Parts: sequence; structure tokens; C-alpha cells
Amino acid sequence: SRVELLNRLQVPTLVVHGTADPLLPVMHGVHVAVHIKGSELKLIPGLAHRFQEAFKEPLLAAVLPHLQAHRKDAHMAQL
Repeated sequence: SRVELLNRLQVPTLVVHGTADPLLPVMHGVHVAVHIKGSELKLIPGLAHRFQEAFKEPLLAAVLPHLQAHRKDAHMAQL
């Protein structure tokens, strides 16, 4: 189980998960986010497991604000 390591992460974290992922159901993304203190979860409706061109804009809309908000963070992930 990776839960112990997830619980120890101390870095701004965005968990992005598709709601139509046949390999890892959406609750896997929820589980990861729950175990990373202060993480943010973004669910992308209809996104499956691999990149799909149709979801480029929703993915960018989820990831870019997170990167911009944390681009000046000087600390590194600590385990």
C-alpha cells in the first residue's frame, strides 16, 4: 500500500482523475487525494485513462491554475 507515503507528502498537490477511467475507477483518485494533506482533487467528466484530445482544454483548465498558484513555492516534496 502506498497510503503511508501519501500521508507523508508535504507538497502542493493536484490530483486529476477522469470519471470514465475503466482502469482506475474515480474512487482511486478520491483515495489518493484524501491521503495527501491539503491536496486538491479535480475530476474531469468523461475522461478515460489515457490522454484524449477532446479533453485537452479541461485538463489545461485544471492544471494551469495549480501550477501558476504554486510556481514560486521554494520547498521540495518531503517524505
